[in-house]
Amino acid sequence: MKRIFSIILAFVLVFTFVPFAGIETEAMMRPEKSVFYIKYTPGTGGSGATYTDGPYDVGSSVVLKYASDLGYEKEGYYCTGWSLGSQGSTYTNNGSGTIGSDNQYYVTATAQWAKEGSSSSSSSSSSSSSSSAAQKYTVTYNPGDGKGNPVKKTYDFGEPFYLISNPFTYKNHTFVGWEFSVTGEVYSAGQGFQAPNRDISFTAVWKSDGITDITGSSSSSSSSSSSSSSSSSSSKPSSSSSSSSKPSSASSSKPSSSVAPPPSSSSESVSESSTSSESSSSVVEVPQPDVFEPIKLAFSIQGDIPVTKIEFEIKEDIGENPTLGIVPIDSYSVTDAAAKKFIADGDALAAFDISVLVDGLAYGGDLLGTVTYELNGTQATASSNYSSYVLAMVHTVNIGKYDGDYYMTDGENTYLYTPATDFKSAVANVRLVEEDGVYRLVIRDPSGLSSFAYKASEDTVVEVKLIPSATTPSASIDVTSLSPVMLVQIEVGSGKTVSSGIPVWVWIVIAVIVVVMVLLVALFLINRSNEKRNAALNERQRIAQRSAHTSSGITGFDDEE
Repeated sequence: MKRIFSIILAFVLVFTFVPFAGIETEAMMRPEKSVFYIKYTPGTGGSGATYTDGPYDVGSSVVLKYASDLGYEKEGYYCTGWSLGSQGSTYTNNGSGTIGSDNQYYVTATAQWAKEGSSSSSSSSSSSSSSSAAQKYTVTYNPGDGKGNPVKKTYDFGEPFYLISNPFTYKNHTFVGWEFSVTGEVYSAGQGFQAPNRDISFTAVWKSDGITDITGSSSSSSSSSSSSSSSSSSSKPSSSSSSSSKPSSASSSKPSSSVAPPPSSSSESVSESSTSSESSSSVVEVPQPDVFEPIKLAFSIQGDIPVTKIEFEIKEDIGENPTLGIVPIDSYSVTDAAAKKFIADGDALAAFDISVLVDGLAYGGDLLGTVTYELNGTQATASSNYSSYVLAMVHTVNIGKYDGDYYMTDGENTYLYTPATDFKSAVANVRLVEEDGVYRLVIRDPSGLSSFAYKASEDTVVEVKLIPSATTPSASIDVTSLSPVMLVQIEVGSGKTVSSGIPVWVWIVIAVIVVVMVLLVALFLINRSNEKRNAALNERQRIAQRSAHTSSGITGFDDEE
């Protein structure tokens, strides 16, 4: 009997607790929030890998990195600073501030770009207007075909600089000068430059030493050197005279502040003594690009939805006269699988396709900007599929165009994946549940999250910006392309309730049925065992009776008697 009851107890324990196994305690769910990391990305059209910096203590002041230090570039553009979308702030290169907060683990800094422009009569005022925003600028010297690591020099904004002596080597070649990345012109070491309003770079130019001719004359080499020096001098901007590098016409094109030549003891002294006195006596004016001011477009919405107005702040120069186009989408009209699931499941409170027209034509490229929904408050009372949820703005992106970190799953565990390093780290606060070939997001504790992304399908990443309060009058999200933007409800919970597609109450009913069946089987076995034991007992009694009758000499009795 004891063995039978042990078996019954084991069945009861297994079938009662299996559905709830693997659910962590609240303490296990909450990740550490005392530090945060900064994730740098090159932004739309920029080149370079995502870089994660940190950790930093929450509440500490952080100095952001230079875009050039991270190797970020965008052809025809220069970096103006960083957009911290999760905090709604923009910082200049090397800007500082208290960036992290106690509800953020990752703060994404996206490089902001503006088109390179030519110098104009307004360049002086442009430079002065930018001086209050920028703090420092960096001049990078690259070896070109030579050997050596790039050299970076940092200056306070408004401070002029002078080209350094050549620190690189190139066997059987002679250093000619520095090629300016903005203009393509070559300048000698020691040349002075007015302060630019962004980071700039120069590349070393070399000439072959050549071979002495048959007569042994070295005039060819001298001529080549002289020609290079002449070419370098004549390639300066037109503000300098071709006959002399310091005429009055040059000074009239410079800002009112004068620039003195560098001291001879400076670490940036001129190695080519023959050109130092001439090149340092004039100062090259760096072309200052036109600064693009973001454009804000608006579109009013009417209907029985929480959104009353949509604003789109465009942060790139895409042309003149842009206009905003807004189209409501449903599960029949949308083609993106992740967006279709939000709508089909009833999790989307508002869903729109956003387009921009330039001179009446649809803009087809990627576009950096911020989408803002103005809300009427009904989002706080909307019905939901979940007992607990959090509101969020979401934006679907083709995975090939997304270069940041995102959450993904292998079917059992969820990871934070960094494509740049192909690194995965397991997380417990987020679960991705596969339903109909698309992953649905479940958050255990929204207080530890703000802006992030997750892989919803093989070709789609969903960017998420959580809304801290359901009664907020507006919600926004940074976007990098024109694709569906939605206001949605995201489930808050353990995620175990939907991981197998079977509700907990069904598991309980199954467990009860199994336990009852086990008890019935046990009772049947017990009854069968009792019957066998009784039959054996009766058989022993008959044998004993026969023995007694035989020993007493009594015969004629059968078993029945």
